[in-house]
Amino acid sequence: MTTPIQYPDTIPLFPLNVVLFPQGLLELRIFEIRYLDMIKDCLKQQQEFGVVLTKAGLETAGSPDIEKIGTLAKIVSFDQGPDGLLHITVQGTEPFQVNSHSLQSNGLTLGRTQPHLTQNEKILDSHSKPVSLLKKILMNSRELDTLTPPILGEASWVAYRLAEFLEPTNQEKLAILAESNAQLKLDKVEKIIKSRNSDY
Repeated sequence: MTTPIQYPDTIPLFPLNVVLFPQGLLELRIFEIRYLDMIKDCLKQQQEFGVVLTKAGLETAGSPDIEKIGTLAKIVSFDQGPDGLLHITVQGTEPFQVNSHSLQSNGLTLGRTQPHLTQNEKILDSHSKPVSLLKKILMNSRELDTLTPPILGEASWVAYRLAEFLEPTNQEKLAILAESNAQLKLDKVEKIIKSRNSDY
């Protein structure tokens, strides 16, 4: 079982049409005041915020309809882009579960959350094929965007990186993220691989 990092039970949420995996990188352009203030506070307090998938696939001006599983995001770089907007890069750290959320007066969504733990991380012999596939991808591709050195003995890490390369739908990604058994995460990824390659 992975040990979650310590974080407040109430965190700012960034609803997006994207699923961020732990250790994955995500680039964002920030222009809304509510999120500029959020980023400023996170940097000042060395706090992470939560990336959550919107159910409708779009952000809304009102209280967002969001999925219940998200990923904490750590800001790893920020600067002003040529377009004058704030450009940040975040790295996913740990999955969390949203127990409830509310819209603040400034339009920012706050969520009451708890860690979403994953069990059975040790790679089993039955999952040697996805590990071998990921090794080949890592040798021949730079498309997997992560600051973390390869952790090929951890089932979740292998599942997340393969999913990033395969680019399944957001709902398929969410199902992989939400699965609390790391072996079943890999099973879901293998199902996607088999659906695209009958020779796998």
